[in-house]
Amino acid sequence: SHARTLAHSHTHSHARTLAHSQTRTLAHAHPRTPAHAHARMLAHAPARMLAHAHTRKLAHAHARTPTHVHARTLARTHSRTHADTRARTHARTCARTHARIHARTHTRTRARTNARSHATSHTRTRARTHAR
Repeated sequence: SHARTLAHSHTHSHARTLAHSQTRTLAHAHPRTPAHAHARMLAHAPARMLAHAHTRKLAHAHARTPTHVHARTLARTHSRTHADTRARTHARTCARTHARIHARTHTRTRARTNARSHATSHTRTRARTHAR
């Protein structure tokens, strides 16, 4: 299908290149804004947003395919720039480490708290018994 080829052809291109291919569509939608302004705007936009801007073009090419399908396909391919992938991996690593640390501290504190509360209640009971 055309959508797949299109998505595939863009996989390796950087978001910026993609942005430039889209300026004409945008300029058409907003005639008052000069094309270069759109280019600049798009160059800074995240890949996923760009993908969504791209869907209308695609949906127009394939009238039978619903827009959201295109959006999904495009979002999946475009958002995978090298930087993105690296950021994602990094975040995952951080999360894993953090979870490990958190789990360790959390269990330790919980155990300590429990012991403490138990001890106090026990002393209180004993004191009461002796008072009688």
